[in-house]
Amino acid sequence: MTPCFFFAIINVKSLQRFFWRQTLSFLLIAALIVGLDQLTKYLAVQYLMPLPFGDLPLWKNVFHLTYTENYGAAFGLMEGARPFFLAITIIFVAVIIVYYFKNRKRTTRLFMLSLSFLVGGALGNFIDRLFQGYVVDFFYFKAINFAIFNVADMFVVIGGILLCACIIFGWDAKKPLPKDKPEEQEAAAGENGTGAESKAGEAPPVGGEEKIDS
Repeated sequence: MTPCFFFAIINVKSLQRFFWRQTLSFLLIAALIVGLDQLTKYLAVQYLMPLPFGDLPLWKNVFHLTYTENYGAAFGLMEGARPFFLAITIIFVAVIIVYYFKNRKRTTRLFMLSLSFLVGGALGNFIDRLFQGYVVDFFYFKAINFAIFNVADMFVVIGGILLCACIIFGWDAKKPLPKDKPEEQEAAAGENGTGAESKAGEAPPVGGEEKIDS
């Protein structure tokens, strides 16, 4: 086995380990988001729902924890379209996962993070719709009467913002290593050739340096 072949095997294995770790990170982040979302919803059911009106003011008239059952999309939009949302979520998650596995070798970590946020948030609400028929929401900015939302909604929004930023600013793909332009390569080759010819044209000294009579 030649040294070059040996080092090539090492490089391939290193790349495989890197991409495997990156894929595990993608799946682990999404799974952690789903777990956090389901945990907070469980706590909301256990401790907020029994309260009067399901409401717990953390900052009175500004920010409350308010138990709500949402039969629509994120932030309470389009209520009553459960089959549609289930189908859309399956397609949405499948497209993201397929895209990631096809492009994981050239995507940046920030782009991967945005996709993980989107998948984790979408699956968090998907589980609620699938098994309960509604989504549990509980974050409520009462001061501005903003729609009540949950942890999954937060990660979907953050993931969407990161995804847009990556696309707009070009942070979605790794930049290739810089290569010399053809003109620069030709100029360098010309200089090397000229130098070699000049050295070849020089005649070697015969008999050493001439002595100058004083």
